[in-house]
Amino acid sequence: FFFFLKNINKSFVLFFLMLLSNSISSSVINAFGVIAIFASIIATVGDIFLQYSPDLPRGSPDNWDFISLMVSRNPLDHQVIGTYLGIYSIPFYFFGVLNIYYGIKNTSFSIFFAFISFLSTSINSVYHSQIVGAGICVQLEGGPNYSGDCPTTATLLQVQFIIATLLTIGQALFLLISLIQIYKNGIQTTFPMNIPFIIMCNPVTYIILFFLLSFTLTTNMSNLLMMVSANLAYVFLFSVSTVSQWNNIYINDDDDQHDLNPDQHQHDLDLDPDFVVKK
Repeated sequence: FFFFLKNINKSFVLFFLMLLSNSISSSVINAFGVIAIFASIIATVGDIFLQYSPDLPRGSPDNWDFISLMVSRNPLDHQVIGTYLGIYSIPFYFFGVLNIYYGIKNTSFSIFFAFISFLSTSINSVYHSQIVGAGICVQLEGGPNYSGDCPTTATLLQVQFIIATLLTIGQALFLLISLIQIYKNGIQTTFPMNIPFIIMCNPVTYIILFFLLSFTLTTNMSNLLMMVSANLAYVFLFSVSTVSQWNNIYINDDDDQHDLNPDQHQHDLDLDPDFVVKK
């Protein structure tokens, strides 16, 4: 609970720091993206340690029977390792959110995307501590033969799963609306604006893809894919955002925005009467 409050507090601080920032250098934006990519990879590995157990039936992350079976078969030391990898890497998703935000910041809904993303990051980092809590409860009560319940832990996991799902949908929706707004209105951005990019720059795209792919895999591999799907989706999202902006980023200053497209800048100068006279 206190870990959750600390992360929520951190999200508000970073959110308002973002609002106060009027300019940012290209190297900082690039660094934000790289940090987020590595953080999401570490969190994905943490998911494997935390949740993966061989020979599990197909299950759902909001189903207590499946969770209790999963954590009862998974060694507790693996769950602890996965917990620490998750709770210390997922907060660095804040940097990935900032990387994406500077690509859509000139749109009407960029602020909503950033705020919901910060809340989603905070809640998802707490999920790891709840899973290990379930593991401790189950293994202390009966280990692999456990067939009871941990009402508080089960409820927390189900509530967290519902909230995280709604926030992820909200995050994806505001990002999609922002990208469509840029595409339709020709708003200046560091993102390459085309339909394939709009589809690829969205976490829900990858989650849906992983879900469909899971039906073609064995039960063991399907469970593994679904357990890492959320964080793995962010590996792809942050990679797409960072790579697509790498050579397109400009300093958010009127004197330096020609760096975004030098040819367009020269064309604009040629149409400027004052420049033509001087020329």
